Amino acid sequence: MRRRALSEAGTTVALLAIAALLLIACGSAPADDTASASETEQPIRDPGVIARVEVTDLTPGFEEINFYHDVPGLLLDSSDPVLSGMGSLAHEPGRSDGQGFANPATGELLFVVTIVLNSPDDATRAFDYIVAQPLETIFEFISPDEQLFESAQLPAPALGDHAARYSLRYGAEKAGQRIRDVATDLVVYTDGGSLLFLLQSVNTADEPGPGESADITAVGRALSAALSIMRQAQAAEAAQP
Repeated sequence: MRRRALSEAGTTVALLAIAALLLIACGSAPADDTASASETEQPIRDPGVIARVEVTDLTPGFEEINFYHDVPGLLLDSSDPVLSGMGSLAHEPGRSDGQGFANPATGELLFVVTIVLNSPDDATRAFDYIVAQPLETIFEFISPDEQLFESAQLPAPALGDHAARYSLRYGAEKAGQRIRDVATDLVVYTDGGSLLFLLQSVNTADEPGPGESADITAVGRALSAALSIMRQAQAAEAAQP
C-alpha cells in the first residue's frame, strides 16, 4: 500500500479546494469569491485525533502487519474532485494514519484508517458527501483496478456520530470464471473530528482454516473508546497552566 508526498504549494491548493467543495456540497459557498487565501482557509477548531487498535481488541488469531490499505492514496486518485481533495488533506503531516491486521488461519485482512478533519462539523460534511455517492464511486477508493461484481449498502452500525456500512465483492475474471474473488466489509464513520474507515477483506477463492472471523463493529467500538481517551488526554493537557 503506497504513500505519497505532495509539494507545499500543491497541498495548500488542495486544502483550499476541499474546504470550498465541501461547503458547496453542503449547500453553502463563500460570500465573496475574491476573498484572499488567508480569509478562506478553515481554522482548526476542534480537530480529530488518531488512536490505535490493540491486537487484544481483536478476535483471537489476528496479528498486526506492517502495511495498511491506502485509502488516502486512492481517495487522492479518485476522479471525484471532493474525494480527491480529501486524499490531499490526508497527506498533510499528522492528518492520517492506519493499521493492518491479518489472521493466517482464516485468511482475513483487517485495516483501520483515520483521517483528521478540522472539526466534527467538517467530518460530518465529509461523511455526508461520501455516503451520498453511488457504490461505484465508493469502490474507487477501495480497489479501482479490479472488477466490481456485487455491492450493497448494509444497515448502519451503532458507531461514533455517523456511520455507514457497505458490502463489496470484486476481483478478476478469466474465461467467465472468477480467478480472484474478494469480499470486503467496509464501515465508514465519524467520531468527533475523525473520519474513519474499517475494512475487513477475505479472498473467497482461498480455503479458510479454522478460526473466528473478526467483528468489525466491535473493532469500531474499541477504536472509538481509544479516541475518547485520546481526546480526554489532550483536553487535560490543554487545561494545564
